[in-house]
Amino acid sequence: MKKSLHITIQGLDQPKVFLEALKIRLGKTSAEGVACAVSVDTVEIEIVGDKDSVDDVLGILDTAVFFEQKRSSTHIQVKAEPLVPQDNYRGVLRFVMPH
Repeated sequence: MKKSLHITIQGLDQPKVFLEALKIRLGKTSAEGVACAVSVDTVEIEIVGDKDSVDDVLGILDTAVFFEQKRSSTHIQVKAEPLVPQDNYRGVLRFVMPH
């Protein structure tokens, strides 16, 4: 069974650093999607895959947010919504970061 989510994480002190740490923690996963820093404190992630692989990514994301919250000076909010995938992510989890 496939699972698709749109995840918004707000309240990050350094979203680019968070994405880099998340990228390292994810390593090789069979889930596909895109993650990008959309503002100075917000990251958005679209993820698609079989239920188990998406759940694995959610576990890794939960751990990353936990450690970020411990060192952060602000409250971090995580919002996950169902996603109707419109893009073909071609087997990669890409990180798109503004310059």
